[in-house]
Amino acid sequence: MEILQQLFQTAVPILGFAKDDTPVLMLTAREFVILQYLMRNPNAVVTRSMIEAHAWDYDFDSISNLVDVYIRQIRQKN
Repeated sequence: MEILQQLFQTAVPILGFAKDDTPVLMLTAREFVILQYLMRNPNAVVTRSMIEAHAWDYDFDSISNLVDVYIRQIRQKN
């Protein structure tokens, strides 16, 4: 959560990357949308369904583990 709070203060709302004081995190468009959504809801419980509804514009198969995969990829870039 600390990294999200740090990024929230300096996130650059340009598709594809977020920036803190030193390194640039190269994110895919979908990763950026998910990270931005999480940063905008710092004290809320965010479910997979909520992320799916925000990040995908179509009916998403909630059985899929795609949200988990994107979250893992974002964490690995930290």
